[in-house]
Amino acid sequence: MVALRYCATWTCALHDITCIGCELLKAIMSPTVFKEDGFRFFFFSSEEERMHVHVISGDGEAKFWLDPEVELAKNYKYSRQQLKQIESLIEVNYNELIDAWQKHFGS
Repeated sequence: MVALRYCATWTCALHDITCIGCELLKAIMSPTVFKEDGFRFFFFSSEEERMHVHVISGDGEAKFWLDPEVELAKNYKYSRQQLKQIESLIEVNYNELIDAWQKHFGS
């Protein structure tokens, strides 16, 4: 699991650099939906069924539920201001996120 976490932040846990194997694993296991304002919005392929999105940047990580409404599920190190900014980006890109979820998970 550590390798996936590091891959999500663009670095290989074993080599402390970006490596092709980790980039491939990241693309398969955690596809990026979009990037904006330094945040990466993505899914993990082998997670729970409830619709949600993960967000990561150099400042922290968060998970937001998308259904039945946009709601913070988990936060690690983001300030309230950053969480409001992220939630706003999710709302603006909500349809894109839902479409990407349905295409990726087939639901």
